[in-house]
Amino acid sequence: MPNKLITAANARELLGGISAMTEWRYQRDETLNLPRPVKIRNRNFYREAEILEWINSREVAA
Repeated sequence: MPNKLITAANARELLGGISAMTEWRYQRDETLNLPRPVKIRNRNFYREAEILEWINSREVAA
């Protein structure tokens, strides 16, 4: 399912178990280009495919 939404907590787990504060910092660091969350009822959700693609792009860059 390409547009599957996952919670911010699940996204942080995929990103290596980062904290909510680190997620916040990643969002504000334009050089990282982390996908933007989708807001639903003032909660953040991410498209799982975008997060996985971002992780894969970071592995290639490293």
